[in-house]
Amino acid sequence: WKESPLVMAAVEGRWIVLDEADKAPLEVVVLLKSLIEDGYLNLPDGRCLGGSSGIPIHPDFKCIVLCNRPGFPFLGNDFFRECGDIFSVFLLENPDVNSELILVNSVAPEVPKGVLSRLVSVFGDLRKLTTDGILSYPFSTRELLASVRHMNRFGRPDEALQGVLAFERWDNMAVAHIRKVLERHGFPSKAILDGIIDSAAVLLQEAELLPKLRRVGALEKLRLQQITPPGPWTQVESQTIVMEPSLDCSLGSLELPRSVGAF
Repeated sequence: WKESPLVMAAVEGRWIVLDEADKAPLEVVVLLKSLIEDGYLNLPDGRCLGGSSGIPIHPDFKCIVLCNRPGFPFLGNDFFRECGDIFSVFLLENPDVNSELILVNSVAPEVPKGVLSRLVSVFGDLRKLTTDGILSYPFSTRELLASVRHMNRFGRPDEALQGVLAFERWDNMAVAHIRKVLERHGFPSKAILDGIIDSAAVLLQEAELLPKLRRVGALEKLRLQQITPPGPWTQVESQTIVMEPSLDCSLGSLELPRSVGAF
């Protein structure tokens, strides 16, 4: 066994980054608060980290905790309510337009800068709609980077945006606002949003029962004869299976629309 990263950082004076702290159970959050606020932590093996008789904590030990805001859609615990008074809290907003444009250009160099600029503007407008309470999902730089990576590799803006905007596909009013934003910045809203709706319709279709299986040939009964004395080999008499002839069909007839079943 070896020490956990948290214990090693505390003993050796390192900095540790705890990501997605709002997803941790409440009992874990309480233990972390005990370590940061009171300077000690009871370990599962009976030892104590910190305190007068425990393992000493290095004075250079630092803990950087990352967490999302509470509530929908992250659905994590309210970390700020539990531990906000013992940390120096910094609220990180999304980058400004120029910084975000530089970032997406470095991730997707093959995509024209004009398209990237319009895409950055689209996400800026979507975030404003979220701030105004019209949309429920906060479209962050993470979703923007996912879209431009897809566009850089496959060159399909409609498919790249379908996966990101699918979160709002069940709200007709939200889809109407998103459609206006896309059209304002020159993106094909019909190809993007109608593709999402088509995919959702496929998911909502009732399952169709498969047709009953039919016999495709006659299989004669196999006769197995055991060797005396028994050994690893068995004598087998087999009969050829007569199958029905295969059907010829073109690959084009098997193609499905790209917008259907994209999720």
